[in-house]
Amino acid sequence: MITGEISGLVVIDVDSPQEAYPILHKLVDMVSGPISCTPGGGQHFFFQHPGFVFGNNARVIPGADFRGDGGYVVLPPSKNAEGKFYRWQTSILKVKPVKLPQSYIDYVKSAQRLQTETKPTEANTQNLFTQGRRDEDLFHVANTLIKGGMAEGSAREILRNFAANCKPPFPEREADIKINSALQRAARRDRNISEEARFWVENIDGYFDVNDFYRDLSISTSAEKGAAITAFQRMVEAGILEKHGMKRGVYRLVENQCQVIDYVNAIDQTIPVKWPMGIEEWVAMYPKNIAIIAGEKDAGKTAMLLNFVRMNMDQYKIHYFSSEMGAIEFKVRLSKFADIGITDWTFFPKERASKFEDVIQPDDINIIDFLEVYDEFYKMGYYIKQIFDKLHNGIAIIAIQKNPGTDYGLGGMRSIEKARLYLSIGHGNIKIVSGKNWVSECNPVGLARTFKLVQGCKFIPTSEWERRK
Repeated sequence: MITGEISGLVVIDVDSPQEAYPILHKLVDMVSGPISCTPGGGQHFFFQHPGFVFGNNARVIPGADFRGDGGYVVLPPSKNAEGKFYRWQTSILKVKPVKLPQSYIDYVKSAQRLQTETKPTEANTQNLFTQGRRDEDLFHVANTLIKGGMAEGSAREILRNFAANCKPPFPEREADIKINSALQRAARRDRNISEEARFWVENIDGYFDVNDFYRDLSISTSAEKGAAITAFQRMVEAGILEKHGMKRGVYRLVENQCQVIDYVNAIDQTIPVKWPMGIEEWVAMYPKNIAIIAGEKDAGKTAMLLNFVRMNMDQYKIHYFSSEMGAIEFKVRLSKFADIGITDWTFFPKERASKFEDVIQPDDINIIDFLEVYDEFYKMGYYIKQIFDKLHNGIAIIAIQKNPGTDYGLGGMRSIEKARLYLSIGHGNIKIVSGKNWVSECNPVGLARTFKLVQGCKFIPTSEWERRK
């Protein structure tokens, strides 16, 4: 039988029920229409043609093909070359096919579009899975495989091969973290778009375009986009959002809650901390300030933080929350400082990888090395705000990861919203991306200098502070 408009019928051809059913059961009614059984143990599910051209596809849903316009299927009681018969499970002569569900059509179109977007082109193949973009590329592939319905074991095997062939190779532990993150996201079967939209808008500043929301939450289907638009419209009606400008789909958060500023009893002084390379000569720190250090991998974030401890621990109580270093590594790192004995350090190092807001000491100096976010990077601003809300007279210095070639860490502009000082560190260079509290009349934003990092602990400036393009 020719499928498509000419017959008015289309067929979902299932070769591997174990792979296909978990996805198909969410998209189509698999029991109400005609069903035939193939000699190889598969099944054909018959539906009405959708009324527009919808062609064949293969394995968009693992274990299943689709026969539409331009396709055909073999009908019962045909016999194959081995003498085995096609047979009806539910005959088309007794049950009328139902219309092919829109949910199936949306899923297929979304999956095909994603495959097209991730298909390497001549312009970008040379940079895929290289230093500076390995994380994003590996996660994007992981998310695509899982959302496409691939079994977890198969996805892990493929992704480990990708990770092992990165340039340089991806550490296995980090690859597993990436894979686990993709699995967790894909496991959210029924997304509460309204709840996610409300959370997202409450943790941004200024105006936004709905495409920012789609990108941050990996929303691609028309159903999800429709739910998002409905959520935004309801927030407009509730006075939470208002439309911004004349462009369609642009909103801003209505911020009608204010905290009273007790300026009479405010501490009228800076916290005169010292920084490597004399950053304190340009930007001052006040109580309840946040400083962000966005650094490339192995560019010196931890060295910067340990130098900060060394320069300030005699004056302040410093709590150092590390997500990576244990006791042995701390001992090795601290022993590199030749001017001080290992027992002469006076700070409080602690292991911590998440929920830093629960351990912040509100009136002391808190160092977070580092704030890890492996997906849903739009939440970076939310995590930083949670830390900010716990501060009183103290400050927090937060290290985050950044990619080469950009000033901002993971989370982009979301990571800068609460920062009074924002430093960007590359290999041998540092830049003041934001500095709100000027020490002099000279605006420090955009100042940069180069340095050498000796023995992993000593910063030696190799230029003066200057503005660079």
